[in-house]
Amino acid sequence: PDLQRPAGGQVNRLDTDHTVAVAQEAGDLDPVGRVRAVGRRGPDEREVRLNWREFNAYVNRCANALAALGVTRGERVATVLANSLELVATYWACAKLGAVVVPLSPLLTAPGLASLVADASPRVIIGSGDQLAMLDEVRGRTPAGAASVWVLQHAAHDDETAGYRAYGTLIADASEAEPDVRVLPGDL
Repeated sequence: PDLQRPAGGQVNRLDTDHTVAVAQEAGDLDPVGRVRAVGRRGPDEREVRLNWREFNAYVNRCANALAALGVTRGERVATVLANSLELVATYWACAKLGAVVVPLSPLLTAPGLASLVADASPRVIIGSGDQLAMLDEVRGRTPAGAASVWVLQHAAHDDETAGYRAYGTLIADASEAEPDVRVLPGDL
């Protein structure tokens, strides 16, 4: 939460204290009293609660998975995802790699998305399995090489045989170690 500095110069921590109080009441604090990250995976899945250490490990897995797909400093990663743990983790993973996130709305039509993908030329595009028909159409409209890897959140086995990579498998197979990348403030 934003901290406000009143005229007297004291920082007002009311918002932070309220957030912690609500988290305590809901049981959303880790053992040392830090608020946990909370996210929904999908309409049919359970809520996921991570403390900051667990979230960092998840982000590191995402960053290492993206690096294994060829994402390096300055490369673009397009996301066509609704708000989710995967979306937030991808943002932070790109920051750890010095990569650029290209957020694209899942509400776009195939022609609009294809145009934006062609302009951005991302190394990786991450979309959702429930958008498969639209993503297939976009792949058909996208010039060869515009995206070297297409990744699906909630991918089915036959999606992988159609040329998509499964987000869950990529994350599960990646290391929790911090990525071995040095990102400088002026990189982006």
